[in-house]
Amino acid sequence: MTVSFDPNVRAHLWKDLRDLRALCRDVLPLCDIVKLAEEELLPCLGVSDPSEALHALHTLGVKLACVTQGERGVLARRGSEVLQVPAPKVEVVDTTGAGDGFVAGLLASDPLQGDLHQALRTACAVGSRVCTRLGAVAGLPRRADLR
Repeated sequence: MTVSFDPNVRAHLWKDLRDLRALCRDVLPLCDIVKLAEEELLPCLGVSDPSEALHALHTLGVKLACVTQGERGVLARRGSEVLQVPAPKVEVVDTTGAGDGFVAGLLASDPLQGDLHQALRTACAVGSRVCTRLGAVAGLPRRADLR
């Protein structure tokens, strides 16, 4: 089984962010795929640089690490392969669910074995499309919409 983890950090729900970091320290080594938004790096890993975060996740044994960077797309590492993939330009209505859309698009492909660049392009396309509608679900595409 493949384990994917997106912590969806809501800092205001934690009394102490050190507890979140401790949880991540326990959970991350058990994960195959990890998606962190750029603003989640510091509370989850204690680093703010995306390249350092990818290295830290790789060292923990994560097979595919993704740092989403909003309109700039994603920086990802799978083994020794590191890719920066831009997000498509869209007219943003609401960013709610963009990260969830990214992960859905990523997992709909074969991100651990297949063409990583294409998997990340699909993930960015889905995450971006979610932003074009109000709410987390209305902008989710069908697979045919992505062709």
